[in-house]
Amino acid sequence: MSTEEQREVEKEPLWIKEDYIKWAEDFGKDEAWVNETFKFQLDGTTIVEGDLNLLSRKIKQLPIGLMEVKGDFNISYNPSLKLNEYPKKVGGNFLCMGNNFLSLQGIPEEVGKGIYLSDNKILSLLGLPEKVMGDLYLTHNQLENLDGISKEISGKLELDDNNQLTSLEALKGVEIGRNLWLCDIPATTIPAGIEIGGEIFIREYQTDLIADAERKGYQVRIIS
Repeated sequence: MSTEEQREVEKEPLWIKEDYIKWAEDFGKDEAWVNETFKFQLDGTTIVEGDLNLLSRKIKQLPIGLMEVKGDFNISYNPSLKLNEYPKKVGGNFLCMGNNFLSLQGIPEEVGKGIYLSDNKILSLLGLPEKVMGDLYLTHNQLENLDGISKEISGKLELDDNNQLTSLEALKGVEIGRNLWLCDIPATTIPAGIEIGGEIFIREYQTDLIADAERKGYQVRIIS
């Protein structure tokens, strides 16, 4: 554990094993599951060697002291969940959909693959990492602009169904490895200077956005 992580841990008491067990029992798991899932370290923190799937468990918080999930980490559809900056690292995909989050405060500092944040109420992208090593899903949120967007996304970027998203200016200079999805958003212009490895997907009724994207030389796929 780094010095910075040590200082962070010292802010609040770490959970002990009994805390993990009590937390797990609230969603139908037991001590055996805790022992199989979490590796307790000498400093009192924990890591998960593989995936951690907490989909629809009605959890309200995550264990204080969980430092790393080395596989995929799924905390989707827990509408009462409040993030607390744990875990610090996720080695695989971070799936956090349908949780009613307004901001990204408290998300993991490092994510090894894709980040999936669809079906929340996110207003700001401040807190995203500079690079996303996979897909970035931001569909069906409440974004008005993309300030704070990652500068490099190795997979696709999905922004569909943000019905308040009027400005795409923050995409200028962003590198997107695959497709960019802009269906069902009110923005009518797109900045030049986005590096896109695939196509831009836009609904056929979004005529102003289609015309602007084509005028700026992007490859556009029009869908019904």
